[in-house]
Amino acid sequence: MVSVQGVDLMDVKEVAALLGVTVGRVRQLAQSGAIPAEKVGRDWVFIRAHVEEFARRPRRPGRPSKVQ
Repeated sequence: MVSVQGVDLMDVKEVAALLGVTVGRVRQLAQSGAIPAEKVGRDWVFIRAHVEEFARRPRRPGRPSKVQ
């Protein structure tokens, strides 16, 4: 995790570990806008507070729908 101007930033691997999902699923969530993220070059960057907020939201059980 990196901190820039007091904001903790995370990469895809760190988010996947925190949420208990795969790296691919994290990328899908970022691309769909479910988790706010910014693409920097080829990498996604996440603000830790946004990821923690996403983790607290109730989720529906079952397989997620495809992102197109």
